[in-house]
Amino acid sequence: TILEGGAAALQPASQKAVVAESGLAARLAVVGRVVAEQRFFHWQLAFAEVFALRGGVDLFLGNPPWIKVEWSEAGVLGDVDPQLNLRKLSAKQVADLRQKVLSSNELADLYLQELAGTQGQGVFIASGANYPLLRGVHGNLYKCFLERTADLAGPVGAVGIVHQKGLFDDPSGGQLRAALSIRLRWHLHFINKLLLFADIEDQKHYEFAVLGPPQVRPDFAQVSNLFHPRTLDESLRHDGSGHVPGIKTDQDSWDLRGHRSRIVRIDDAALALFAGLYDAAGTAPRQARLPVIHSAEILGILSRFAHPPHTLASLNDSEYRCVSEHLKESRQQ
Repeated sequence: TILEGGAAALQPASQKAVVAESGLAARLAVVGRVVAEQRFFHWQLAFAEVFALRGGVDLFLGNPPWIKVEWSEAGVLGDVDPQLNLRKLSAKQVADLRQKVLSSNELADLYLQELAGTQGQGVFIASGANYPLLRGVHGNLYKCFLERTADLAGPVGAVGIVHQKGLFDDPSGGQLRAALSIRLRWHLHFINKLLLFADIEDQKHYEFAVLGPPQVRPDFAQVSNLFHPRTLDESLRHDGSGHVPGIKTDQDSWDLRGHRSRIVRIDDAALALFAGLYDAAGTAPRQARLPVIHSAEILGILSRFAHPPHTLASLNDSEYRCVSEHLKESRQQ
């Protein structure tokens, strides 16, 4: 490579221009082919008048894919031979099927196109230039949708996304949470016990994020442990009287009753409380992970845990020895 570079430096300027032009043409040919295959979508080009006249989109509402961009050879090979998906084949049988696919020019092209597309998407998503708020975050498409739609929303735009649990408690997702915290209006946490999403298990958790234009500081509502949307509607209409319903009723069914205290207001003070309780020392409040808080009363209890009047570290030696003796199980049998 060094010798070739040295030889190129000795070429006349006209020859260098021809070489550069031919190289550019080859690259543009590759770009054209990839664009035709992948059909990239450009919001600002597809909706140029929306961005020119309104500065962005007014409303995004969606349930983006909850999947990681990963190469799945079984999926491609299963399109060729469905037995791979229907039966549990041995490693040798899979290898034989792969060999069969790659021996056919047509099937090999299909296989390699899927491989190149998956690898290309993975690199694109992992690039800090494309998704700066997802640096260090394990890529999942719903996270990409949240960052992208927030950027594409106009000055009065709103975003409503159904997404998988994990966005607001990922230890590496602090940057994204900080950016979303001033846009969040509602953070709703659901458990699929009533199988509202029939295709996923009843143990699964999922969430709604409702975003608006950026505010000066975080101020949003969080409702956790929801089993049905009617609980949110009733909580909004409730007058605040009576006991806060729990997870289950006395009849052992899921409690769907609403209560005003179920709506927990989250601001900078609450985020600082969460950061102090659950995150590493020095974590910025707006990067704090959001815990599951059943009611506003629980928020008050957490503040007591965060600011105890006495700690083990504040005890003198004799007091500490007295407490530590009670913690030794071998002495207290």
